[in-house]
Amino acid sequence: MNEYFKISIFTKISPHFSRAAVVRGQVVTPNGMGLIGVRVSTNGANEGFTMTRQDGWFDLMVNGGGPVMLQFGRNPYSPLRLALNVPWNEVMVLSPVKLTDKEVHVQVPELYRPVAMCPDHDYGRVTPIVLAAWQTRYSGTSGLARVSAILAESQVVQEAVTIPGSDIRLMYHSSRAKGFYSTIQLQLTPDSVPDTLIRVHLVISIEGILEEKMFEADPEIKFTYFWDRLNIYRQRVYGVTTATIKVGYEYRTCAMVWDVQTVKVPGHEMVLSDIGGWNLDVQHKYNFHEGILQKGDGSNIYLKYKPLVVTTLMGDGSQRSLECLGLECEGEATRKSLLAPKSLAVAPDGAVYVADHNLIRRIRADGTVTTILKLK
Repeated sequence: MNEYFKISIFTKISPHFSRAAVVRGQVVTPNGMGLIGVRVSTNGANEGFTMTRQDGWFDLMVNGGGPVMLQFGRNPYSPLRLALNVPWNEVMVLSPVKLTDKEVHVQVPELYRPVAMCPDHDYGRVTPIVLAAWQTRYSGTSGLARVSAILAESQVVQEAVTIPGSDIRLMYHSSRAKGFYSTIQLQLTPDSVPDTLIRVHLVISIEGILEEKMFEADPEIKFTYFWDRLNIYRQRVYGVTTATIKVGYEYRTCAMVWDVQTVKVPGHEMVLSDIGGWNLDVQHKYNFHEGILQKGDGSNIYLKYKPLVVTTLMGDGSQRSLECLGLECEGEATRKSLLAPKSLAVAPDGAVYVADHNLIRRIRADGTVTTILKLK
């Protein structure tokens, strides 16, 4: 690799840290062989490019959170552009990208292309059942948070030992031990299948890892996928991530029928007390990146996935006077009026400061408001 090649990849890329994502995939020839030396880039001015490796695979960092146009080019094949919607902070794996000598201006992923209906496929009955027990692993509301128990659904052993002379407990969870695997359980077919169904294809994509399986068309096909909670680059994945499950039903009489689902899968958790693999039930930690409060008793509170609640911090729906003297502007915040609020600021102690036209007002954590500055 020459110096210009290194610079062109690594110094021109300018992804925003909160939007950074990676798109990876394989570029193949018309007969399905990996194609080396294909230039892969986006239509962004400063996002750089990469080249496919010997097996045709590539990894490209992009700005996620919206549409991305990938461009592929290598002689003697026709250039190709692929339109994608890339999520934030994820590793997205593409289906094989095929280069041909036919001119194709813009291509959409295979799964989004319109296909004819298959008369042999029962769309309501022949569909996969997917289970990943990510919220039932540590059930703090089930009454089992501080006792020894076996959580069968998530395959976790929980132990609780009381420290003599105190109400504090030492807690152990096998899911926090090294070598624990998160699982996705699937049932791909019902108890009976059509005679024309010949094969079932399974594609699982999680954190850049691509797992492909093929099964003969039998009733009640069941499969369990074990994930080591590492991404494709062998880095630990913390919090909860999303796995994409694609199941294809191949018939003799019609085109492949794909069913696509997504499911949440738990990754690693942050270290709490780490007393020889045990934790104190009174020590907690907040994973602010994923919005998860990890409690020492083993329960997790998934704040990121709770519904948003809008509450009134201050104001009663009426306008105050300009001077705002005495009790008119001080007391319980929800019973006091505003004139023309412009901006807010939050202090480390939880107090909220409001720029309300000619006044700077402070709302304490206890819900009372006072005026701290009056502008003339």
